Amino acid sequence: FILERKEMKQNEEPEVKKKKRRNRKRITEAKLPDQGDSPTMLRDYLKLHFSKLSKLEFEDISLTESNFTACNIDKEHTTTSYFKQIAPKWHRLSTAHSHKMSPLIIVVCGNALRASKFNTEAKTFKGKDARSIKLFARHMKIDDQIKLLRENVIHFAVGTPERIRSLILQDALSLEHTRAFVIDWNWRDVKLKRLIDIREARASLMNLLKDCVIPACKKHHVKIGLF
Repeated sequence: FILERKEMKQNEEPEVKKKKRRNRKRITEAKLPDQGDSPTMLRDYLKLHFSKLSKLEFEDISLTESNFTACNIDKEHTTTSYFKQIAPKWHRLSTAHSHKMSPLIIVVCGNALRASKFNTEAKTFKGKDARSIKLFARHMKIDDQIKLLRENVIHFAVGTPERIRSLILQDALSLEHTRAFVIDWNWRDVKLKRLIDIREARASLMNLLKDCVIPACKKHHVKIGLF
């Protein structure tokens, strides 16, 4: 009997130690803030993300209150009411706009699905005559987007940070005549994360601001808005 028990123990497979899962803190609806962020928060994110820049280099990408348009801090605005606030004379502006490659309003969203939905939500504000374009990878090839931008007058554009930045760097998209660059700041995905909470999207947005948007704010009349 004793020998049998010894043989059974020798034949048994060694127990595999299970790795302990780290309990990540999840955002819950109960913890969500009632208000959105102010321009100060965006400036803080820039300072944190580009902390390795020298003081002189950071001055080139610093923003002041004058670089911002209205922000949806109270989170009470609908898409239509927000754009009516930042562009109250939209019909007159869009009718007079004749510059190719430079939409009057550019909106940046965290992903393609959200950008597409945002474009639909803004339909009432844009009106029948304004022409809009979706700028993200899933919609069409970048070469086709370049062609559309170079050949047509676009009034309203919505897309993802990386695609918008790529189009600007390829001289297919310009902020020279853009009035507002709006960040879809308060929207959260199914995991309750905002654009700024997702590492890859945040990095793309920060680079877009540093390389393209902030220089345009200083050189032209572009205002940044947080929706």
